[in-house]
Amino acid sequence: MDHCRELLEGKPCALGITPQGAFTSNSARPIRFQPGIGAIAKSLSRFYVSTVVFDYEFWSEKRPEAFLSVRPPERVTVGPDFDRRAFVHDMERKMEDHLDALTALREQRDPTRFSTLVSRSNGISPVYDAGRALVARLHGESFAQSHGDILTPHWREIKHRGP
Repeated sequence: MDHCRELLEGKPCALGITPQGAFTSNSARPIRFQPGIGAIAKSLSRFYVSTVVFDYEFWSEKRPEAFLSVRPPERVTVGPDFDRRAFVHDMERKMEDHLDALTALREQRDPTRFSTLVSRSNGISPVYDAGRALVARLHGESFAQSHGDILTPHWREIKHRGP
């Protein structure tokens, strides 16, 4: 606790915490945080807090899409009436709401709602794709490595409008 307070008090820095104390499933409900985040919060005079959520989904390729959402930071001022249990409970609720919003958005499968941060090539494997390309050419069709209706490479051109 002292180390966290020393890092955060009066200095421009960030501290990332897995408040459940472990990496857990996004579908686990209710979300329960360890009480340490309340103790850290109470030891500070003021700070900003934000929820950050990740999710993974297979849309149309062999590799999953990784989804990341960061809520804008909220300023917290700690006074004599600060209730660390209420703070922890409020953060649990905010994290659940944030995860639910990202899940609902991801399930819409609308790539225009996301921005690509990192992109990899599509396709299953070079040998498989070569065979698919040959079959497409024999049939006079065009070939694309991507599968399905969702073509993630053009995401690079889309601005973020997520949760």
